[in-house]
Amino acid sequence: AALGATGYVTYAYSVDEVDQMTREFRKNSKLPISEDLSGFEKFKAMAYSETVKVPAAAIDLYLDVRSQIEDQIQGFVEPSSEKLLPDLPPQEQHVFTIVLDLNETLVYSDWKRERGWRTFKRPGVDAFLEHLAKFYEVVVCILIN
Repeated sequence: AALGATGYVTYAYSVDEVDQMTREFRKNSKLPISEDLSGFEKFKAMAYSETVKVPAAAIDLYLDVRSQIEDQIQGFVEPSSEKLLPDLPPQEQHVFTIVLDLNETLVYSDWKRERGWRTFKRPGVDAFLEHLAKFYEVVVCILIN
């Protein structure tokens, strides 16, 4: 049930909304127990305080973890700059862009004990790029694992 509730809350509410909805509950879990209460009232207050400590700590942990995850994801969702590519000249606005990975697509690396690493262009890569350039704006990138 807790896992289902966590999944629903993650889907339905933002971190700020969850923080706002649970703020009062978390604040009440840290209230000191008054010394002027009767023995039974003091026991009842202590029992309630101990009962809500774990859920309040779980909510704090959830908010911290979710904030960190959302911050991490934001780095992948939002572009690193205003524009990833410069604008095309007006006469080329109709041209599509094709993005090709350099490693293992256009070139490949080979290692042998006698000579170490060597990098080679794939056969026909020059003709391939020249042909694509007639129809597309060609962008070559390097994907880092």
